[in-house]
Amino acid sequence: MTEKAMTVRSVLEKYRDQIAAALPQHLTAERMVRLALTETRRNYLLGQADPISLFGAVVQASQLGLEIGAGGAWLVPFRNKKKGLVEVQCIPDYRGLIKLARNSGEIGKFIARPVFDGDFFEYDFGTNERIEHKPRGETDPKKIVAVYAIAKSRDGSWEQFDVMLRPEIEAIRKRSKAGTDGPWVTDYGPMACKSVVKRLCKYLPQSPQLANALRLDDDAEIGRQNMRAVLDSEAVEEHEDERPAIAPPRRRGEAAPDDAQMTQGQEAAQQNAEQAGDKPAGKKQLDAIRAMAESEDVSIAELCEAMEVDTIEQLPASRVKEALAWLSTPPPSEGADEFDKELAEADARAEQSNAS
Repeated sequence: MTEKAMTVRSVLEKYRDQIAAALPQHLTAERMVRLALTETRRNYLLGQADPISLFGAVVQASQLGLEIGAGGAWLVPFRNKKKGLVEVQCIPDYRGLIKLARNSGEIGKFIARPVFDGDFFEYDFGTNERIEHKPRGETDPKKIVAVYAIAKSRDGSWEQFDVMLRPEIEAIRKRSKAGTDGPWVTDYGPMACKSVVKRLCKYLPQSPQLANALRLDDDAEIGRQNMRAVLDSEAVEEHEDERPAIAPPRRRGEAAPDDAQMTQGQEAAQQNAEQAGDKPAGKKQLDAIRAMAESEDVSIAELCEAMEVDTIEQLPASRVKEALAWLSTPPPSEGADEFDKELAEADARAEQSNAS
């Protein structure tokens, strides 16, 4: 076992209690630690990952109530070239999303399937919605022409379905940071199914765990590697010199400042941006912001107000990550600050242990 792998194991073992605190009753810390260590042995990069980042991913899988691996949540390593280390994200698969949707207690049946070229497939939307699929035996992922998901209430009072055609699937894949490698290459079918499941979930009853899982997956799609950021302020400090020195935007749910403060903040942002020669955000960056805003059900006007710009097109390129981070930060809720404090303390103890 490598020195890095030993560090990963020691961190997971040391903070077993924190993992246990995040788990629902049907899972144990011992099993989650064992599953995480199994994944590090299967995936070389996980064994070389930043231990605190991996610990954060395990905690988030625990919060979702999903077992690591085939249980619905995967530990996915990403190389952070700026920091020179491997970071880990917790990414739910479509089976995990379906499980979390059914955990709401209102959904009985929830399935997702691919449609291949040659299959009999018909569906109707409108007042008489229906879907009919008869497979013909094809299984080549390259011949997937559509995917669909069906959800039915436990008492049978309602049923909803959604269909996603190949061009829609490809559009999602191309927007993904990992669209040309990873699971989109090795597991195209499941990734396509997850895309339609995610879209259908927006119209279904959602538990807090499902809403959090959808947010985590959105983070992964745009390549935001924030698992260590949950535990480590270095992710913020890294960019402090790159953006205007103005007050940070208020958190979602906080009251707006008065008009005088807002005007002062806008003037400071404009002056600092001009001095830094900052350029406006590009089209792809703005598209990513709009997509995130839609997924988080936040209006662009609300985002502009928080970032102190009149229109989204005025947002400087250096503040794009700041805007995305604001969108992904839920309104303050009871208990959230306490959990952040516990994670920060865990990080500090790990740093002291490594130093000694």
